[in-house]
Amino acid sequence: QERFRGMALTSEIARDDRLLSGLQNRTYQLVLLHEVPSAPDLFVQPFLDERLCITIPANHPLAGRTEVSFRELDGMSILAHRNAAFWVEICRQNLPHSTLLAQDNLEILHELVDSSTLPAFSSDRAVERGCVSDGRVTIPIRDPAAYATYYLACLHTEKTRFRPVFDDINSAVYLTH
Repeated sequence: QERFRGMALTSEIARDDRLLSGLQNRTYQLVLLHEVPSAPDLFVQPFLDERLCITIPANHPLAGRTEVSFRELDGMSILAHRNAAFWVEICRQNLPHSTLLAQDNLEILHELVDSSTLPAFSSDRAVERGCVSDGRVTIPIRDPAAYATYYLACLHTEKTRFRPVFDDINSAVYLTH
């Protein structure tokens, strides 16, 4: 928004294939993707890294751990935010015996996390923003599937137009690994 004052900016959460299609048919001008696309007509740059974490009560048996695995979490009922669709799908694939209690409303999810003993998904990025509930600990999930790099993409023909955005990314420290 800072780079394009006076323009109406909108955002949408969608699957990567839909975002790519929308970028190529000019429905979208910039998209964030979970993988580097193979389309040669795109300019792509790494944007940020994120690691999935689990937040649990401080008295939970896993609370003293520095990291956990999906295998150790499989079978638990775990709170999640439905709009984190990418991560919810990763969790469904890696936790076949767990019940994911996905909530649409982020405020309700935070209330549930604060008032229950259920584990909840979070991320290292949420922790950096101070999204940590009192009486809980946040533990990174060590499996490779619990780590994602996001990529910012535009059409190659629009690279000059969006150069300031890509330059801002280059000058900031977004990538952690």
